[in-house]
Amino acid sequence: MCATIARELSQMRQRALTAGVGTIADVAGTMSIMAARMGGLNAKVRALNDGITSLTMQLDQALKQASTPIDERPS
Repeated sequence: MCATIARELSQMRQRALTAGVGTIADVAGTMSIMAARMGGLNAKVRALNDGITSLTMQLDQALKQASTPIDERPS
């Protein structure tokens, strides 16, 4: 199960890098490493839950930035 989660997160990282969304790629990469390498199952679940929270925040931020016209974005 953990190997499947790690593989899917790694693929998500690659797709995010290709799409130019580096912050999401960073979070997905970190989560992939956590799923593959950390110790006990409870620690993995807790860390991945925190990662999902972070990923959700990054996705919301990326969506907000993408929906803002370029001339209205802060420099």
